[in-house]
Amino acid sequence: MRKKELWSTFRGNNNFPVYNWFYFTEAYSRGLVREIILKNPIKSSNPVLYDPFCGTGTSLLVAKEFGYQAFGTDISYLMYLVSKAKCLNFNVNTIEKLLPMVLQMQNNEPIKIPKENEWIKKYFYSENLQNILQIKQNIDNIKEQEKHFFYIVLLATIEVVSRARKQGQDLRLRKVEQMDVIHKFQKRYNLFLKEYKKFTSKYPCKYEPEILNESCLTFYKTHEQLFDYIICSPPYLNKTEYTKRFGIELAILGKETILQEHLGHSKHSLNDKDEWVFEKHFKKELERIKEEQYKNEEYSAREYFKQLETFVNDSTKHLKKTGVLAIVIAGGVIGTTIFEIYNYMQDLYLLNGLNIVDIKTNRDITCNINRTTKLGTIKEFTIVGKKD
Repeated sequence: MRKKELWSTFRGNNNFPVYNWFYFTEAYSRGLVREIILKNPIKSSNPVLYDPFCGTGTSLLVAKEFGYQAFGTDISYLMYLVSKAKCLNFNVNTIEKLLPMVLQMQNNEPIKIPKENEWIKKYFYSENLQNILQIKQNIDNIKEQEKHFFYIVLLATIEVVSRARKQGQDLRLRKVEQMDVIHKFQKRYNLFLKEYKKFTSKYPCKYEPEILNESCLTFYKTHEQLFDYIICSPPYLNKTEYTKRFGIELAILGKETILQEHLGHSKHSLNDKDEWVFEKHFKKELERIKEEQYKNEEYSAREYFKQLETFVNDSTKHLKKTGVLAIVIAGGVIGTTIFEIYNYMQDLYLLNGLNIVDIKTNRDITCNINRTTKLGTIKEFTIVGKKD
């Protein structure tokens, strides 16, 4: 039996083909989603699942296992791309026919990268980087949706051949010998195609998830669809470092390396209302971070909680009569102030008319300042509620 304590992290996906195609520390595992669904069965001939922060597509893949229709949104282009690569329905024959074109190397001038992204050169042998850029260019020219399968193979190849090692929010140089990019790409391609065939033969879902590169708050405004399950893990308070950790991948894809709509970002600030739940729970903490003169023009605790409360409210409105809202979340640290949100989230559920059917701590997370001084711990937990 898989250890349940791993289910709130990506490690629980390591031994599951397709699920493990792109490692993302902040993601949860297949077992967590399956447990929520199995413990909270829906009496519907056509259950519909939505993951507002779909990340690497774990919830959407589980939906395919169960034969459910599914929707997913993510503001990160990288996560959007990974989810599509893992969850869309592909034509295997088309994939096999496209491979020679994808691996065709041109004898033209070297492919240039934008000046602002030239920093990635130090993480690659020059020939390897050119091969990667050529493959990416070839994939871009594919019109069929099978291009997304090749993107995930390319991302996996980058991870193998680059001289970068992800450490926290930083990238560090590592010592690796120069590798044959074409060979490594072909090897990953063979593995992924074999696993895709096996997965689809075992779970022949007729549905294909709809995956959008946008904010869930925008999605709720433009979609009237109601859901049986909303299962997700919103970004934790003040945890934005993963947007930097994948800078190489985003630079090669030609996308911005910093998110502009991260939960808590001021770009889409919400108007104040008469009363917010968080103001009652975190009055002392909010005063303390003012005293500590914590300043970040683009991100604030107030904006984070305003958006989180709006999200829970909108999610409840988009649940069917007996729908389930399950959130994996933890508090965070701003400056030297810890925000523990365990009780706050329970109040938020109850005030939105959700009956809490399950809440359990997944793990205790140590909070450090400057990575060395321990401030305390916060609970990472899963809270599951049903609509009245």
